[in-house]
Amino acid sequence: MRLISPDRPGVGGSSRQDHRTLLGYVADLTALAGHLGFTTFEVAGHSGGGAHALAAAHLLGDRVTKLALANPLAPFDEPGTSAMVKDKDLKLIFTLARAKFIAVAAAKLESKHYSKDITGFVTHCAKAWPADAAIFTDPVLVPMFETQLLAAFAQGGIGALDDMWAFLDWDFAIDSVEQPTVIFNGDCDDVLDPEMGARISARLPNAAHRIWPGSGHYGVYATQCWTEFLTALT
Repeated sequence: MRLISPDRPGVGGSSRQDHRTLLGYVADLTALAGHLGFTTFEVAGHSGGGAHALAAAHLLGDRVTKLALANPLAPFDEPGTSAMVKDKDLKLIFTLARAKFIAVAAAKLESKHYSKDITGFVTHCAKAWPADAAIFTDPVLVPMFETQLLAAFAQGGIGALDDMWAFLDWDFAIDSVEQPTVIFNGDCDDVLDPEMGARISARLPNAAHRIWPGSGHYGVYATQCWTEFLTALT
C-alpha cells in the first residue's frame, strides 16, 4: 500500500482557501492524483477527514474505488446530529460560526502558545480525552502527534477553523456515495458520539459499520485498529 497524506488548505505549508467548502477541496485531491499518475485510488478519512473523503467519493465517482472512515463527523442535516458533538471546545467553535473573528483571534493566540510547548499540548490532549490517554502517551506515537499538531498550528490554526466552518454546511448529499465503505467507531469516543458513524452507514447504499470496543476518538492509531482501518481499503 502507498499511503499519501496531504495537508488540507491552511495547514502546514498548504495555502489557505477563502470560503472553503468540502467539495472545493476535492480539486486539490484531483490535482494531486493527476500529478502522481493515479487513475483510480482509495480514500481514507479520520474524524473531519471522513467528510472530505465522502466529498471526494461523491464528486469523483468511479475514480474513488473504496472508502474507509474512522470516527467520522456526520453531516448536520438530520435533527439531533449536532448534539452528538461531545467535546466542549468543538461545540464552542461551531457556536462561534456567527462571530468568526473571535474564534480566529483565540486560535492564533492558542497556536502561538502551544507551538512553543507542543509536548505540553499532547499531554493536554491525553488529559482532555481520557479514552485516548494511552494513545497520546505512547512513546512511539507522541512524535507523530507533535509533528501533526505543529502543522495545524503553523498558520495560526486558521486551516482547522476553515474545516469547522465547512462542516456546518455540507454542499452535497452523502446518500449518493455508492462506493464500498467501511466505517469504524470507537465506542468510548470522547469527541464525537459513535452514533454519528451509524447515521452515516444508514444513509450509504454500500456501507459496513464496525465498532472498536474500548477505543476513543484517536484509537485508530493503535496498531490493531490502524491495521484494520487500512486493510479495509485493500
